[in-house]
Amino acid sequence: MFGINLNKDRFAKQLEPHSGNCATPPSGKLGCFLKRDFQKTMQFIKNLLLALLCVITLPCYAQRAGSIRGVIKDHAGNALAAITVKLDGGSKMTTSDNQGNYWLANISVGHHTLLFSGVGFKTVEKKIEANAAHESVVNVKLDDNTMDLQMVTVTGRTQVQDINRQAFNVTAVDA
Repeated sequence: MFGINLNKDRFAKQLEPHSGNCATPPSGKLGCFLKRDFQKTMQFIKNLLLALLCVITLPCYAQRAGSIRGVIKDHAGNALAAITVKLDGGSKMTTSDNQGNYWLANISVGHHTLLFSGVGFKTVEKKIEANAAHESVVNVKLDDNTMDLQMVTVTGRTQVQDINRQAFNVTAVDA
């Protein structure tokens, strides 16, 4: 059929192992040569199936985590730098850059709470849902945290003034 003689006895003899190098078929015998090609083909198929399995399972691992990004600004629209962003009370955290941008990666899929805080600003809490299919975007505007303070008096003295103010005993002697 494919140019191979399928005579039962002759075919069985061709597949018998022989002594010698299998790199080239011995004259008149294809057994070792066919066996080597079969082994190479099977190894190729195994490697191909392994690679295919790795490629198929990769998206399963990628779906386990999402990411969150956003911009933090004040009510005037100015970007806020060095604002702390905490996920679920501090399990993951980051700070905003000079343009107010922040980014949290490898966030488990599901519901989370983001806490935004910074010196001079009121703390803001946001409920979000992380999704592996796309990056969640949470932009925030923070209010100034103004407080009315009582009057503070600051007094400064030098070391000499401090020594002069210390109490000491004086004894008067009549001569």
